[in-house]
Amino acid sequence: MPYPLPLKRFSTRALITTATAVVLTGCTQAPHLTTNELRNALLAEHKAKLEGHAQEVRVQRQANEFENSLARVLKKAKDDGVVLPEDRQTVEQHIAAADEMSGADAYADQTLDPGASLLTSDETPTVNLDLQSAIRKAIENNLDLRVAKLNPQISALQIEQAEAVFDSVLFADASLTELDTPQPPGAIPGLSGDQQSDTRTLSTGIRKDLTTGGRVTAQVDLTRNQQTPSFFGVNSFYGSDLIVQLEQPLLRGFGSDVSRANIELAGIANKADRVALQQSMMDLANAIEQTYWQLVAARSSLLVQQRLLDRTVAMRDKLEPRFGFDLLLADLNEVNARVDQRYADVLRSQQNVRVLSDQLKRLINDPELPIIDETLVEPSDAPADEVIAFNLLDQVTAALRSRPEIETALLAIDDADVRRVVADNAQLPILNLVASATANGLDVNDPGDALGNATDFDYIDYVLGVQFERPWGNRSAESLFEQRTLERQRALENYRSQAQLVTLEVKDALRSVGTNYRLIDTTRSQRRASALSLEVAGVQLEKGGRNEAETFTTRVDRVLARQDALAQAELAEVQALSDYMIAVSELRRATGTSLKQAGVEVEDE
Repeated sequence: MPYPLPLKRFSTRALITTATAVVLTGCTQAPHLTTNELRNALLAEHKAKLEGHAQEVRVQRQANEFENSLARVLKKAKDDGVVLPEDRQTVEQHIAAADEMSGADAYADQTLDPGASLLTSDETPTVNLDLQSAIRKAIENNLDLRVAKLNPQISALQIEQAEAVFDSVLFADASLTELDTPQPPGAIPGLSGDQQSDTRTLSTGIRKDLTTGGRVTAQVDLTRNQQTPSFFGVNSFYGSDLIVQLEQPLLRGFGSDVSRANIELAGIANKADRVALQQSMMDLANAIEQTYWQLVAARSSLLVQQRLLDRTVAMRDKLEPRFGFDLLLADLNEVNARVDQRYADVLRSQQNVRVLSDQLKRLINDPELPIIDETLVEPSDAPADEVIAFNLLDQVTAALRSRPEIETALLAIDDADVRRVVADNAQLPILNLVASATANGLDVNDPGDALGNATDFDYIDYVLGVQFERPWGNRSAESLFEQRTLERQRALENYRSQAQLVTLEVKDALRSVGTNYRLIDTTRSQRRASALSLEVAGVQLEKGGRNEAETFTTRVDRVLARQDALAQAELAEVQALSDYMIAVSELRRATGTSLKQAGVEVEDE
């Protein structure tokens, strides 16, 4: 018995309403700990271990043994009645004399000779550049960073591609089928014999995937049928169907957590690319800082080598007239050998200056400072040996909140969480609901009338079905879920490992800052003592040795040796200053504050 028309229409509306409700709803699962909760738990653990011990620490220099010893000697000399020169009565006067002949201030008026250029010009142009400007120019122009900046843009498009799965799809199909089938003679004349048919079909509609994992399809079919011979009163007629169909998983594949998993994974990948870009920017800033201070040290070292060469040449020029009187040829040859040695050191220092300048230019990649030319970068910033104060817990906390490696490890946990949710759902059996309603229409002469008849909903077909499937043993899905669980555990352990490494790097960087800060004072005292020692050796060379038995050769060797000692002490001080600035840079890198310290704002494009 056919259903009454009102009941049919009510059933059709109920099916459409059900499909709409499924579109607007979905299932979610209880979330794991968020990344902020994981980070805060680790910070709380550090804070608990350092409770009562995390006070501020100031890096202090130790007592200056050179100055203390010099003060004791001067006091003894005064107590013993020794007459000291007017300009050498106090420790401060001795230090001023040492700084006048050595150290950074002693080279203020000395011109740096960068050596031969690879171009025909004898002059080498220079460009003054401060560190902050160098970092900003590099962030804008560095070629490697330009490549890294493309990755977040690419992965952002992959998010859009994943979201496009839920876009509505307009489809249309058209087909023509002609059949000419031979048949044996039949018993009814006119209704038997060979059969010819012509079927033309046009289907169009809209299909949309749902966040619940299902799919809704609305479709219109128009068909023209022509048959010869025909068992109907006419040979041709038009048919139309209005179809609404819902396919919805009820267990496996159900819910937004599963259907939107690829979008979530693409979003996590995009965040990872942006974190990797931040890491590249920090690495670039760190490389700029290190190269910058290495260039500063190389230029200072070249000045020291030039001064050493000038001293030895001046000494030789003074000694040459004494040949045949109290200067042996062997002594003069020794001095000339030292001159050539000093010149070789100058050549190596000149090359080092040019190499580091080109390396800095390559990192910066400023169009106005192309690497092809021989323009030298002249750093305008000088090393600053300022006292630094820190709190270990604050430094570690900053690192755990700012280091890209920590963010990457946390994103790996998020990625593993999403995959684990999908694998958990995949353990469920397949239980799919398939439901459809079709309104039929027919007309002999006009396809439009056939379609209009379908909209009267006088003839409606219903289909309601359930599909079930479950593998025997379900081993594949269960092993995949166990794999995803272990992968999440691996991501958690990797996060803890990265946190340990970051903490270790912060502590190592703090120790390096403290050590290099103290080395500045030590090497400076060494340089001052060596300068005063060379001054005395020069006086002895001119006016006589410690006793009458001391030969002139001994005095010459002493001056040469003390020239070397002073140069090495000056180079050690230069290196200590450079190492300290690099150590500060490493501390900023370890705490993840390199870009902030350089005044570079990271924009979330």
